[in-house]
Amino acid sequence: MDDIAQDPASSTPAERVARGRSIWHRYSAEYASAAPEDAIADLLHFADTTEIPGGAETVLERAQIHYTAERP
Repeated sequence: MDDIAQDPASSTPAERVARGRSIWHRYSAEYASAAPEDAIADLLHFADTTEIPGGAETVLERAQIHYTAERP
């Protein structure tokens, strides 16, 4: 699980948290003054410029579904 940021198959909440934490550590190491919002904005821009159907809007909708499903 050391390299979970490279594993898109992780699907449990704990695995996604670990993957997000790993990604954040890599991002913040390169951009020392970055805030989590900066990483999220960069990922959404990436979603808009790749071949993701619906781009950032679709990514945000899916993220909201996952996030609210995992809250108590």
